[in-house]
Amino acid sequence: MAILLRGHSKCPLFGKVIENVHEVVLFPHFILNENDSLFALSDSACHACCVKEDPRGLAMLAVAGEYYDSTGPGKRACVACGNQVRMTIC
Repeated sequence: MAILLRGHSKCPLFGKVIENVHEVVLFPHFILNENDSLFALSDSACHACCVKEDPRGLAMLAVAGEYYDSTGPGKRACVACGNQVRMTIC
């Protein structure tokens, strides 16, 4: 999960510091390809207004929505057999 230090962290979209009064969007680290244009927003904190104004921010919201819709309990089906993939700790 993104770490936000208000008054210090910079929004990766426009480079301005995120202050206490600003509404923010925190993105998890789920874009793993460094060549992906959205990689800079993965695991980042952004001003909510910047996300709404920048095409990359809007694209990241869409991709994050797809990510959340396809992960989590009940959404990890094996592509070969269809059974739920569960993590077992020994």
